[in-house]
Amino acid sequence: MQSNIIDIIGVGFNVSNIGLAISLQENNSPLSMLFLESKANSKWQEEMTIPGSDIQNAPHRDLITPVNPRSRYTFINYLFEHGRLFSHFNLGMKFPFRTEYSKYIEWCSKFFEDKVKYNEAVVSIEYTGDFENEEPIFKVTTSTGDTYLCKKVVLGHGRSINIPEEFSGISNGRATHLTKYRSYISKIESGDEDTFCVVGSSQSAIEIVLDLKSRFPNAKITNLIRSFSYKLKDTSPFSYEVFYPEFIDHFYSASDSQKEKLTLHLRNSNYSSVDKDVLDGLYQSLYEDKILERERVFIRNNSKINTVVENDDSIEISYTNELLNESSSESFDHVILATGFKDLGHGDRYDTYCPLLHNVKGYINESEQGLLQINRDYSLNFAPPGKNRTYKSFYLNGLCESTHGLGDAGSISSVSIRSKVICDSLINSHEV
Repeated sequence: MQSNIIDIIGVGFNVSNIGLAISLQENNSPLSMLFLESKANSKWQEEMTIPGSDIQNAPHRDLITPVNPRSRYTFINYLFEHGRLFSHFNLGMKFPFRTEYSKYIEWCSKFFEDKVKYNEAVVSIEYTGDFENEEPIFKVTTSTGDTYLCKKVVLGHGRSINIPEEFSGISNGRATHLTKYRSYISKIESGDEDTFCVVGSSQSAIEIVLDLKSRFPNAKITNLIRSFSYKLKDTSPFSYEVFYPEFIDHFYSASDSQKEKLTLHLRNSNYSSVDKDVLDGLYQSLYEDKILERERVFIRNNSKINTVVENDDSIEISYTNELLNESSSESFDHVILATGFKDLGHGDRYDTYCPLLHNVKGYINESEQGLLQINRDYSLNFAPPGKNRTYKSFYLNGLCESTHGLGDAGSISSVSIRSKVICDSLINSHEV
């Protein structure tokens, strides 16, 4: 175990914690920090950088512009320093290519290489029982066996992937989540005559359908979706006020029932919805196939999956069209799960708490519903035994959708604002 105690350990070093590192630096933080990243780099959505795909947020809602447009870490400055500013202006694109935005985020990460250790996944966080300067000390252990001591832990490693229960036992290597899409596809030696099933109706699902169609011209691709049709993303400027700082205050102070109504009403502004250009691209592609009389993409709407059977060389999916009350069964060579991620909350599609907090969960204040009690500044109240006070020892950076509003976990648009709040809280608690 290392003897030196670090002020802040950040779990994960991608969008959320890169934003925090920028905010801490720009606010001249006196705190020492170390970020532990499980991957070999900080490439954003590396598995989903499909050729031609773009991002779904306004490019200037980047890692810093909304709180400091004069920063060197803005997307505009990235373009300027790479000699592409005027070329980018000439593109006339509302949303930049995902490949370029991924490179922007990686570029930002490289300014902090001395504060990051890659290929180190955090496997446990434990309370040591010790204190320094009236703050509790924690031991963080990684996959390499290394241990670190720290006063604060910022969890910015992202949400758990959502694997539908029917697919949880698949082990024949013929199913994958979209977070492993490119790696999975690269291992297919010859998929031109194969059958693919994409589960889900998000923008990522359609992008995968189109990518498979392009990669394997003779493959058959089925898209299983629960709804009647794909939903157009709500890009109304009024709906986008969900990303205003004052909306976070409003949402946080709302009652549970009000939060539920707001989330339901605004969901199409960020989740299970698709940009118009992507929808148009799919529809035009399907129409052209009709002209050529070689339809290869089949949309199974209103479909509820009943059972999934694993065979040696295929996966058989039985499903019911709930509108027609008709059941069918199909076998596929490959299944891609575009089924999203788990937020914090109750239910099958939720994590009740962040799994990495397992060893300290008993000392963290909970809400009446048995969930983590998350403060407005994204901190958790840690109450060590033998003490009559709580400490802001843990912060959730990008995991607070249920308490702080839509987009907290799944959108870059809120990163800079959230990072500034966490940064201010960390500095203020250090000065107390």
